[in-house]
Amino acid sequence: MNTTALTITLEPDAPPEVQTSVEAFLDDEARVLGLPPVNVQSFLALLRDADGRVQGGIKARYSWEWLHIVALAVAPSWRNQGYGTRLLTSAERWGLGAGCREAWVMTFGLRARNFYERAGYAVFAELANWPTGVSRLFMRKSISDVGGPSPSRLFSS
Repeated sequence: MNTTALTITLEPDAPPEVQTSVEAFLDDEARVLGLPPVNVQSFLALLRDADGRVQGGIKARYSWEWLHIVALAVAPSWRNQGYGTRLLTSAERWGLGAGCREAWVMTFGLRARNFYERAGYAVFAELANWPTGVSRLFMRKSISDVGGPSPSRLFSS
């Protein structure tokens, strides 16, 4: 047992190699449990207008055969035109290509819930009052049957 004390430092802008050092400890524990390495990978797809301004996008990550939709948003003037669905499909196909079997998202609000339910997601847990008066919804979907064009072809004209 170590007898020296450790200090906690807040480092939100730490270089990537420092950030991934924490995941290395998870990889060590995974090996002890007989699991594959965590191997977190990230995905980002953006919607840009003719002037190059970002009008929406999706951020996702995967590890241990699960795709996590971290963020999905489309600017209000571009909603209800299929862009959100195309972004979600691009992330799901990327995850499927990376070996994911399932996808999950944490979201809130009726509009978001309806969007994800139309895409095949189902609520598996709810965290009430986060923030007060609002429920966070945890939704999941099997992505083994995701079809459609490859992510690189979803946004071509």
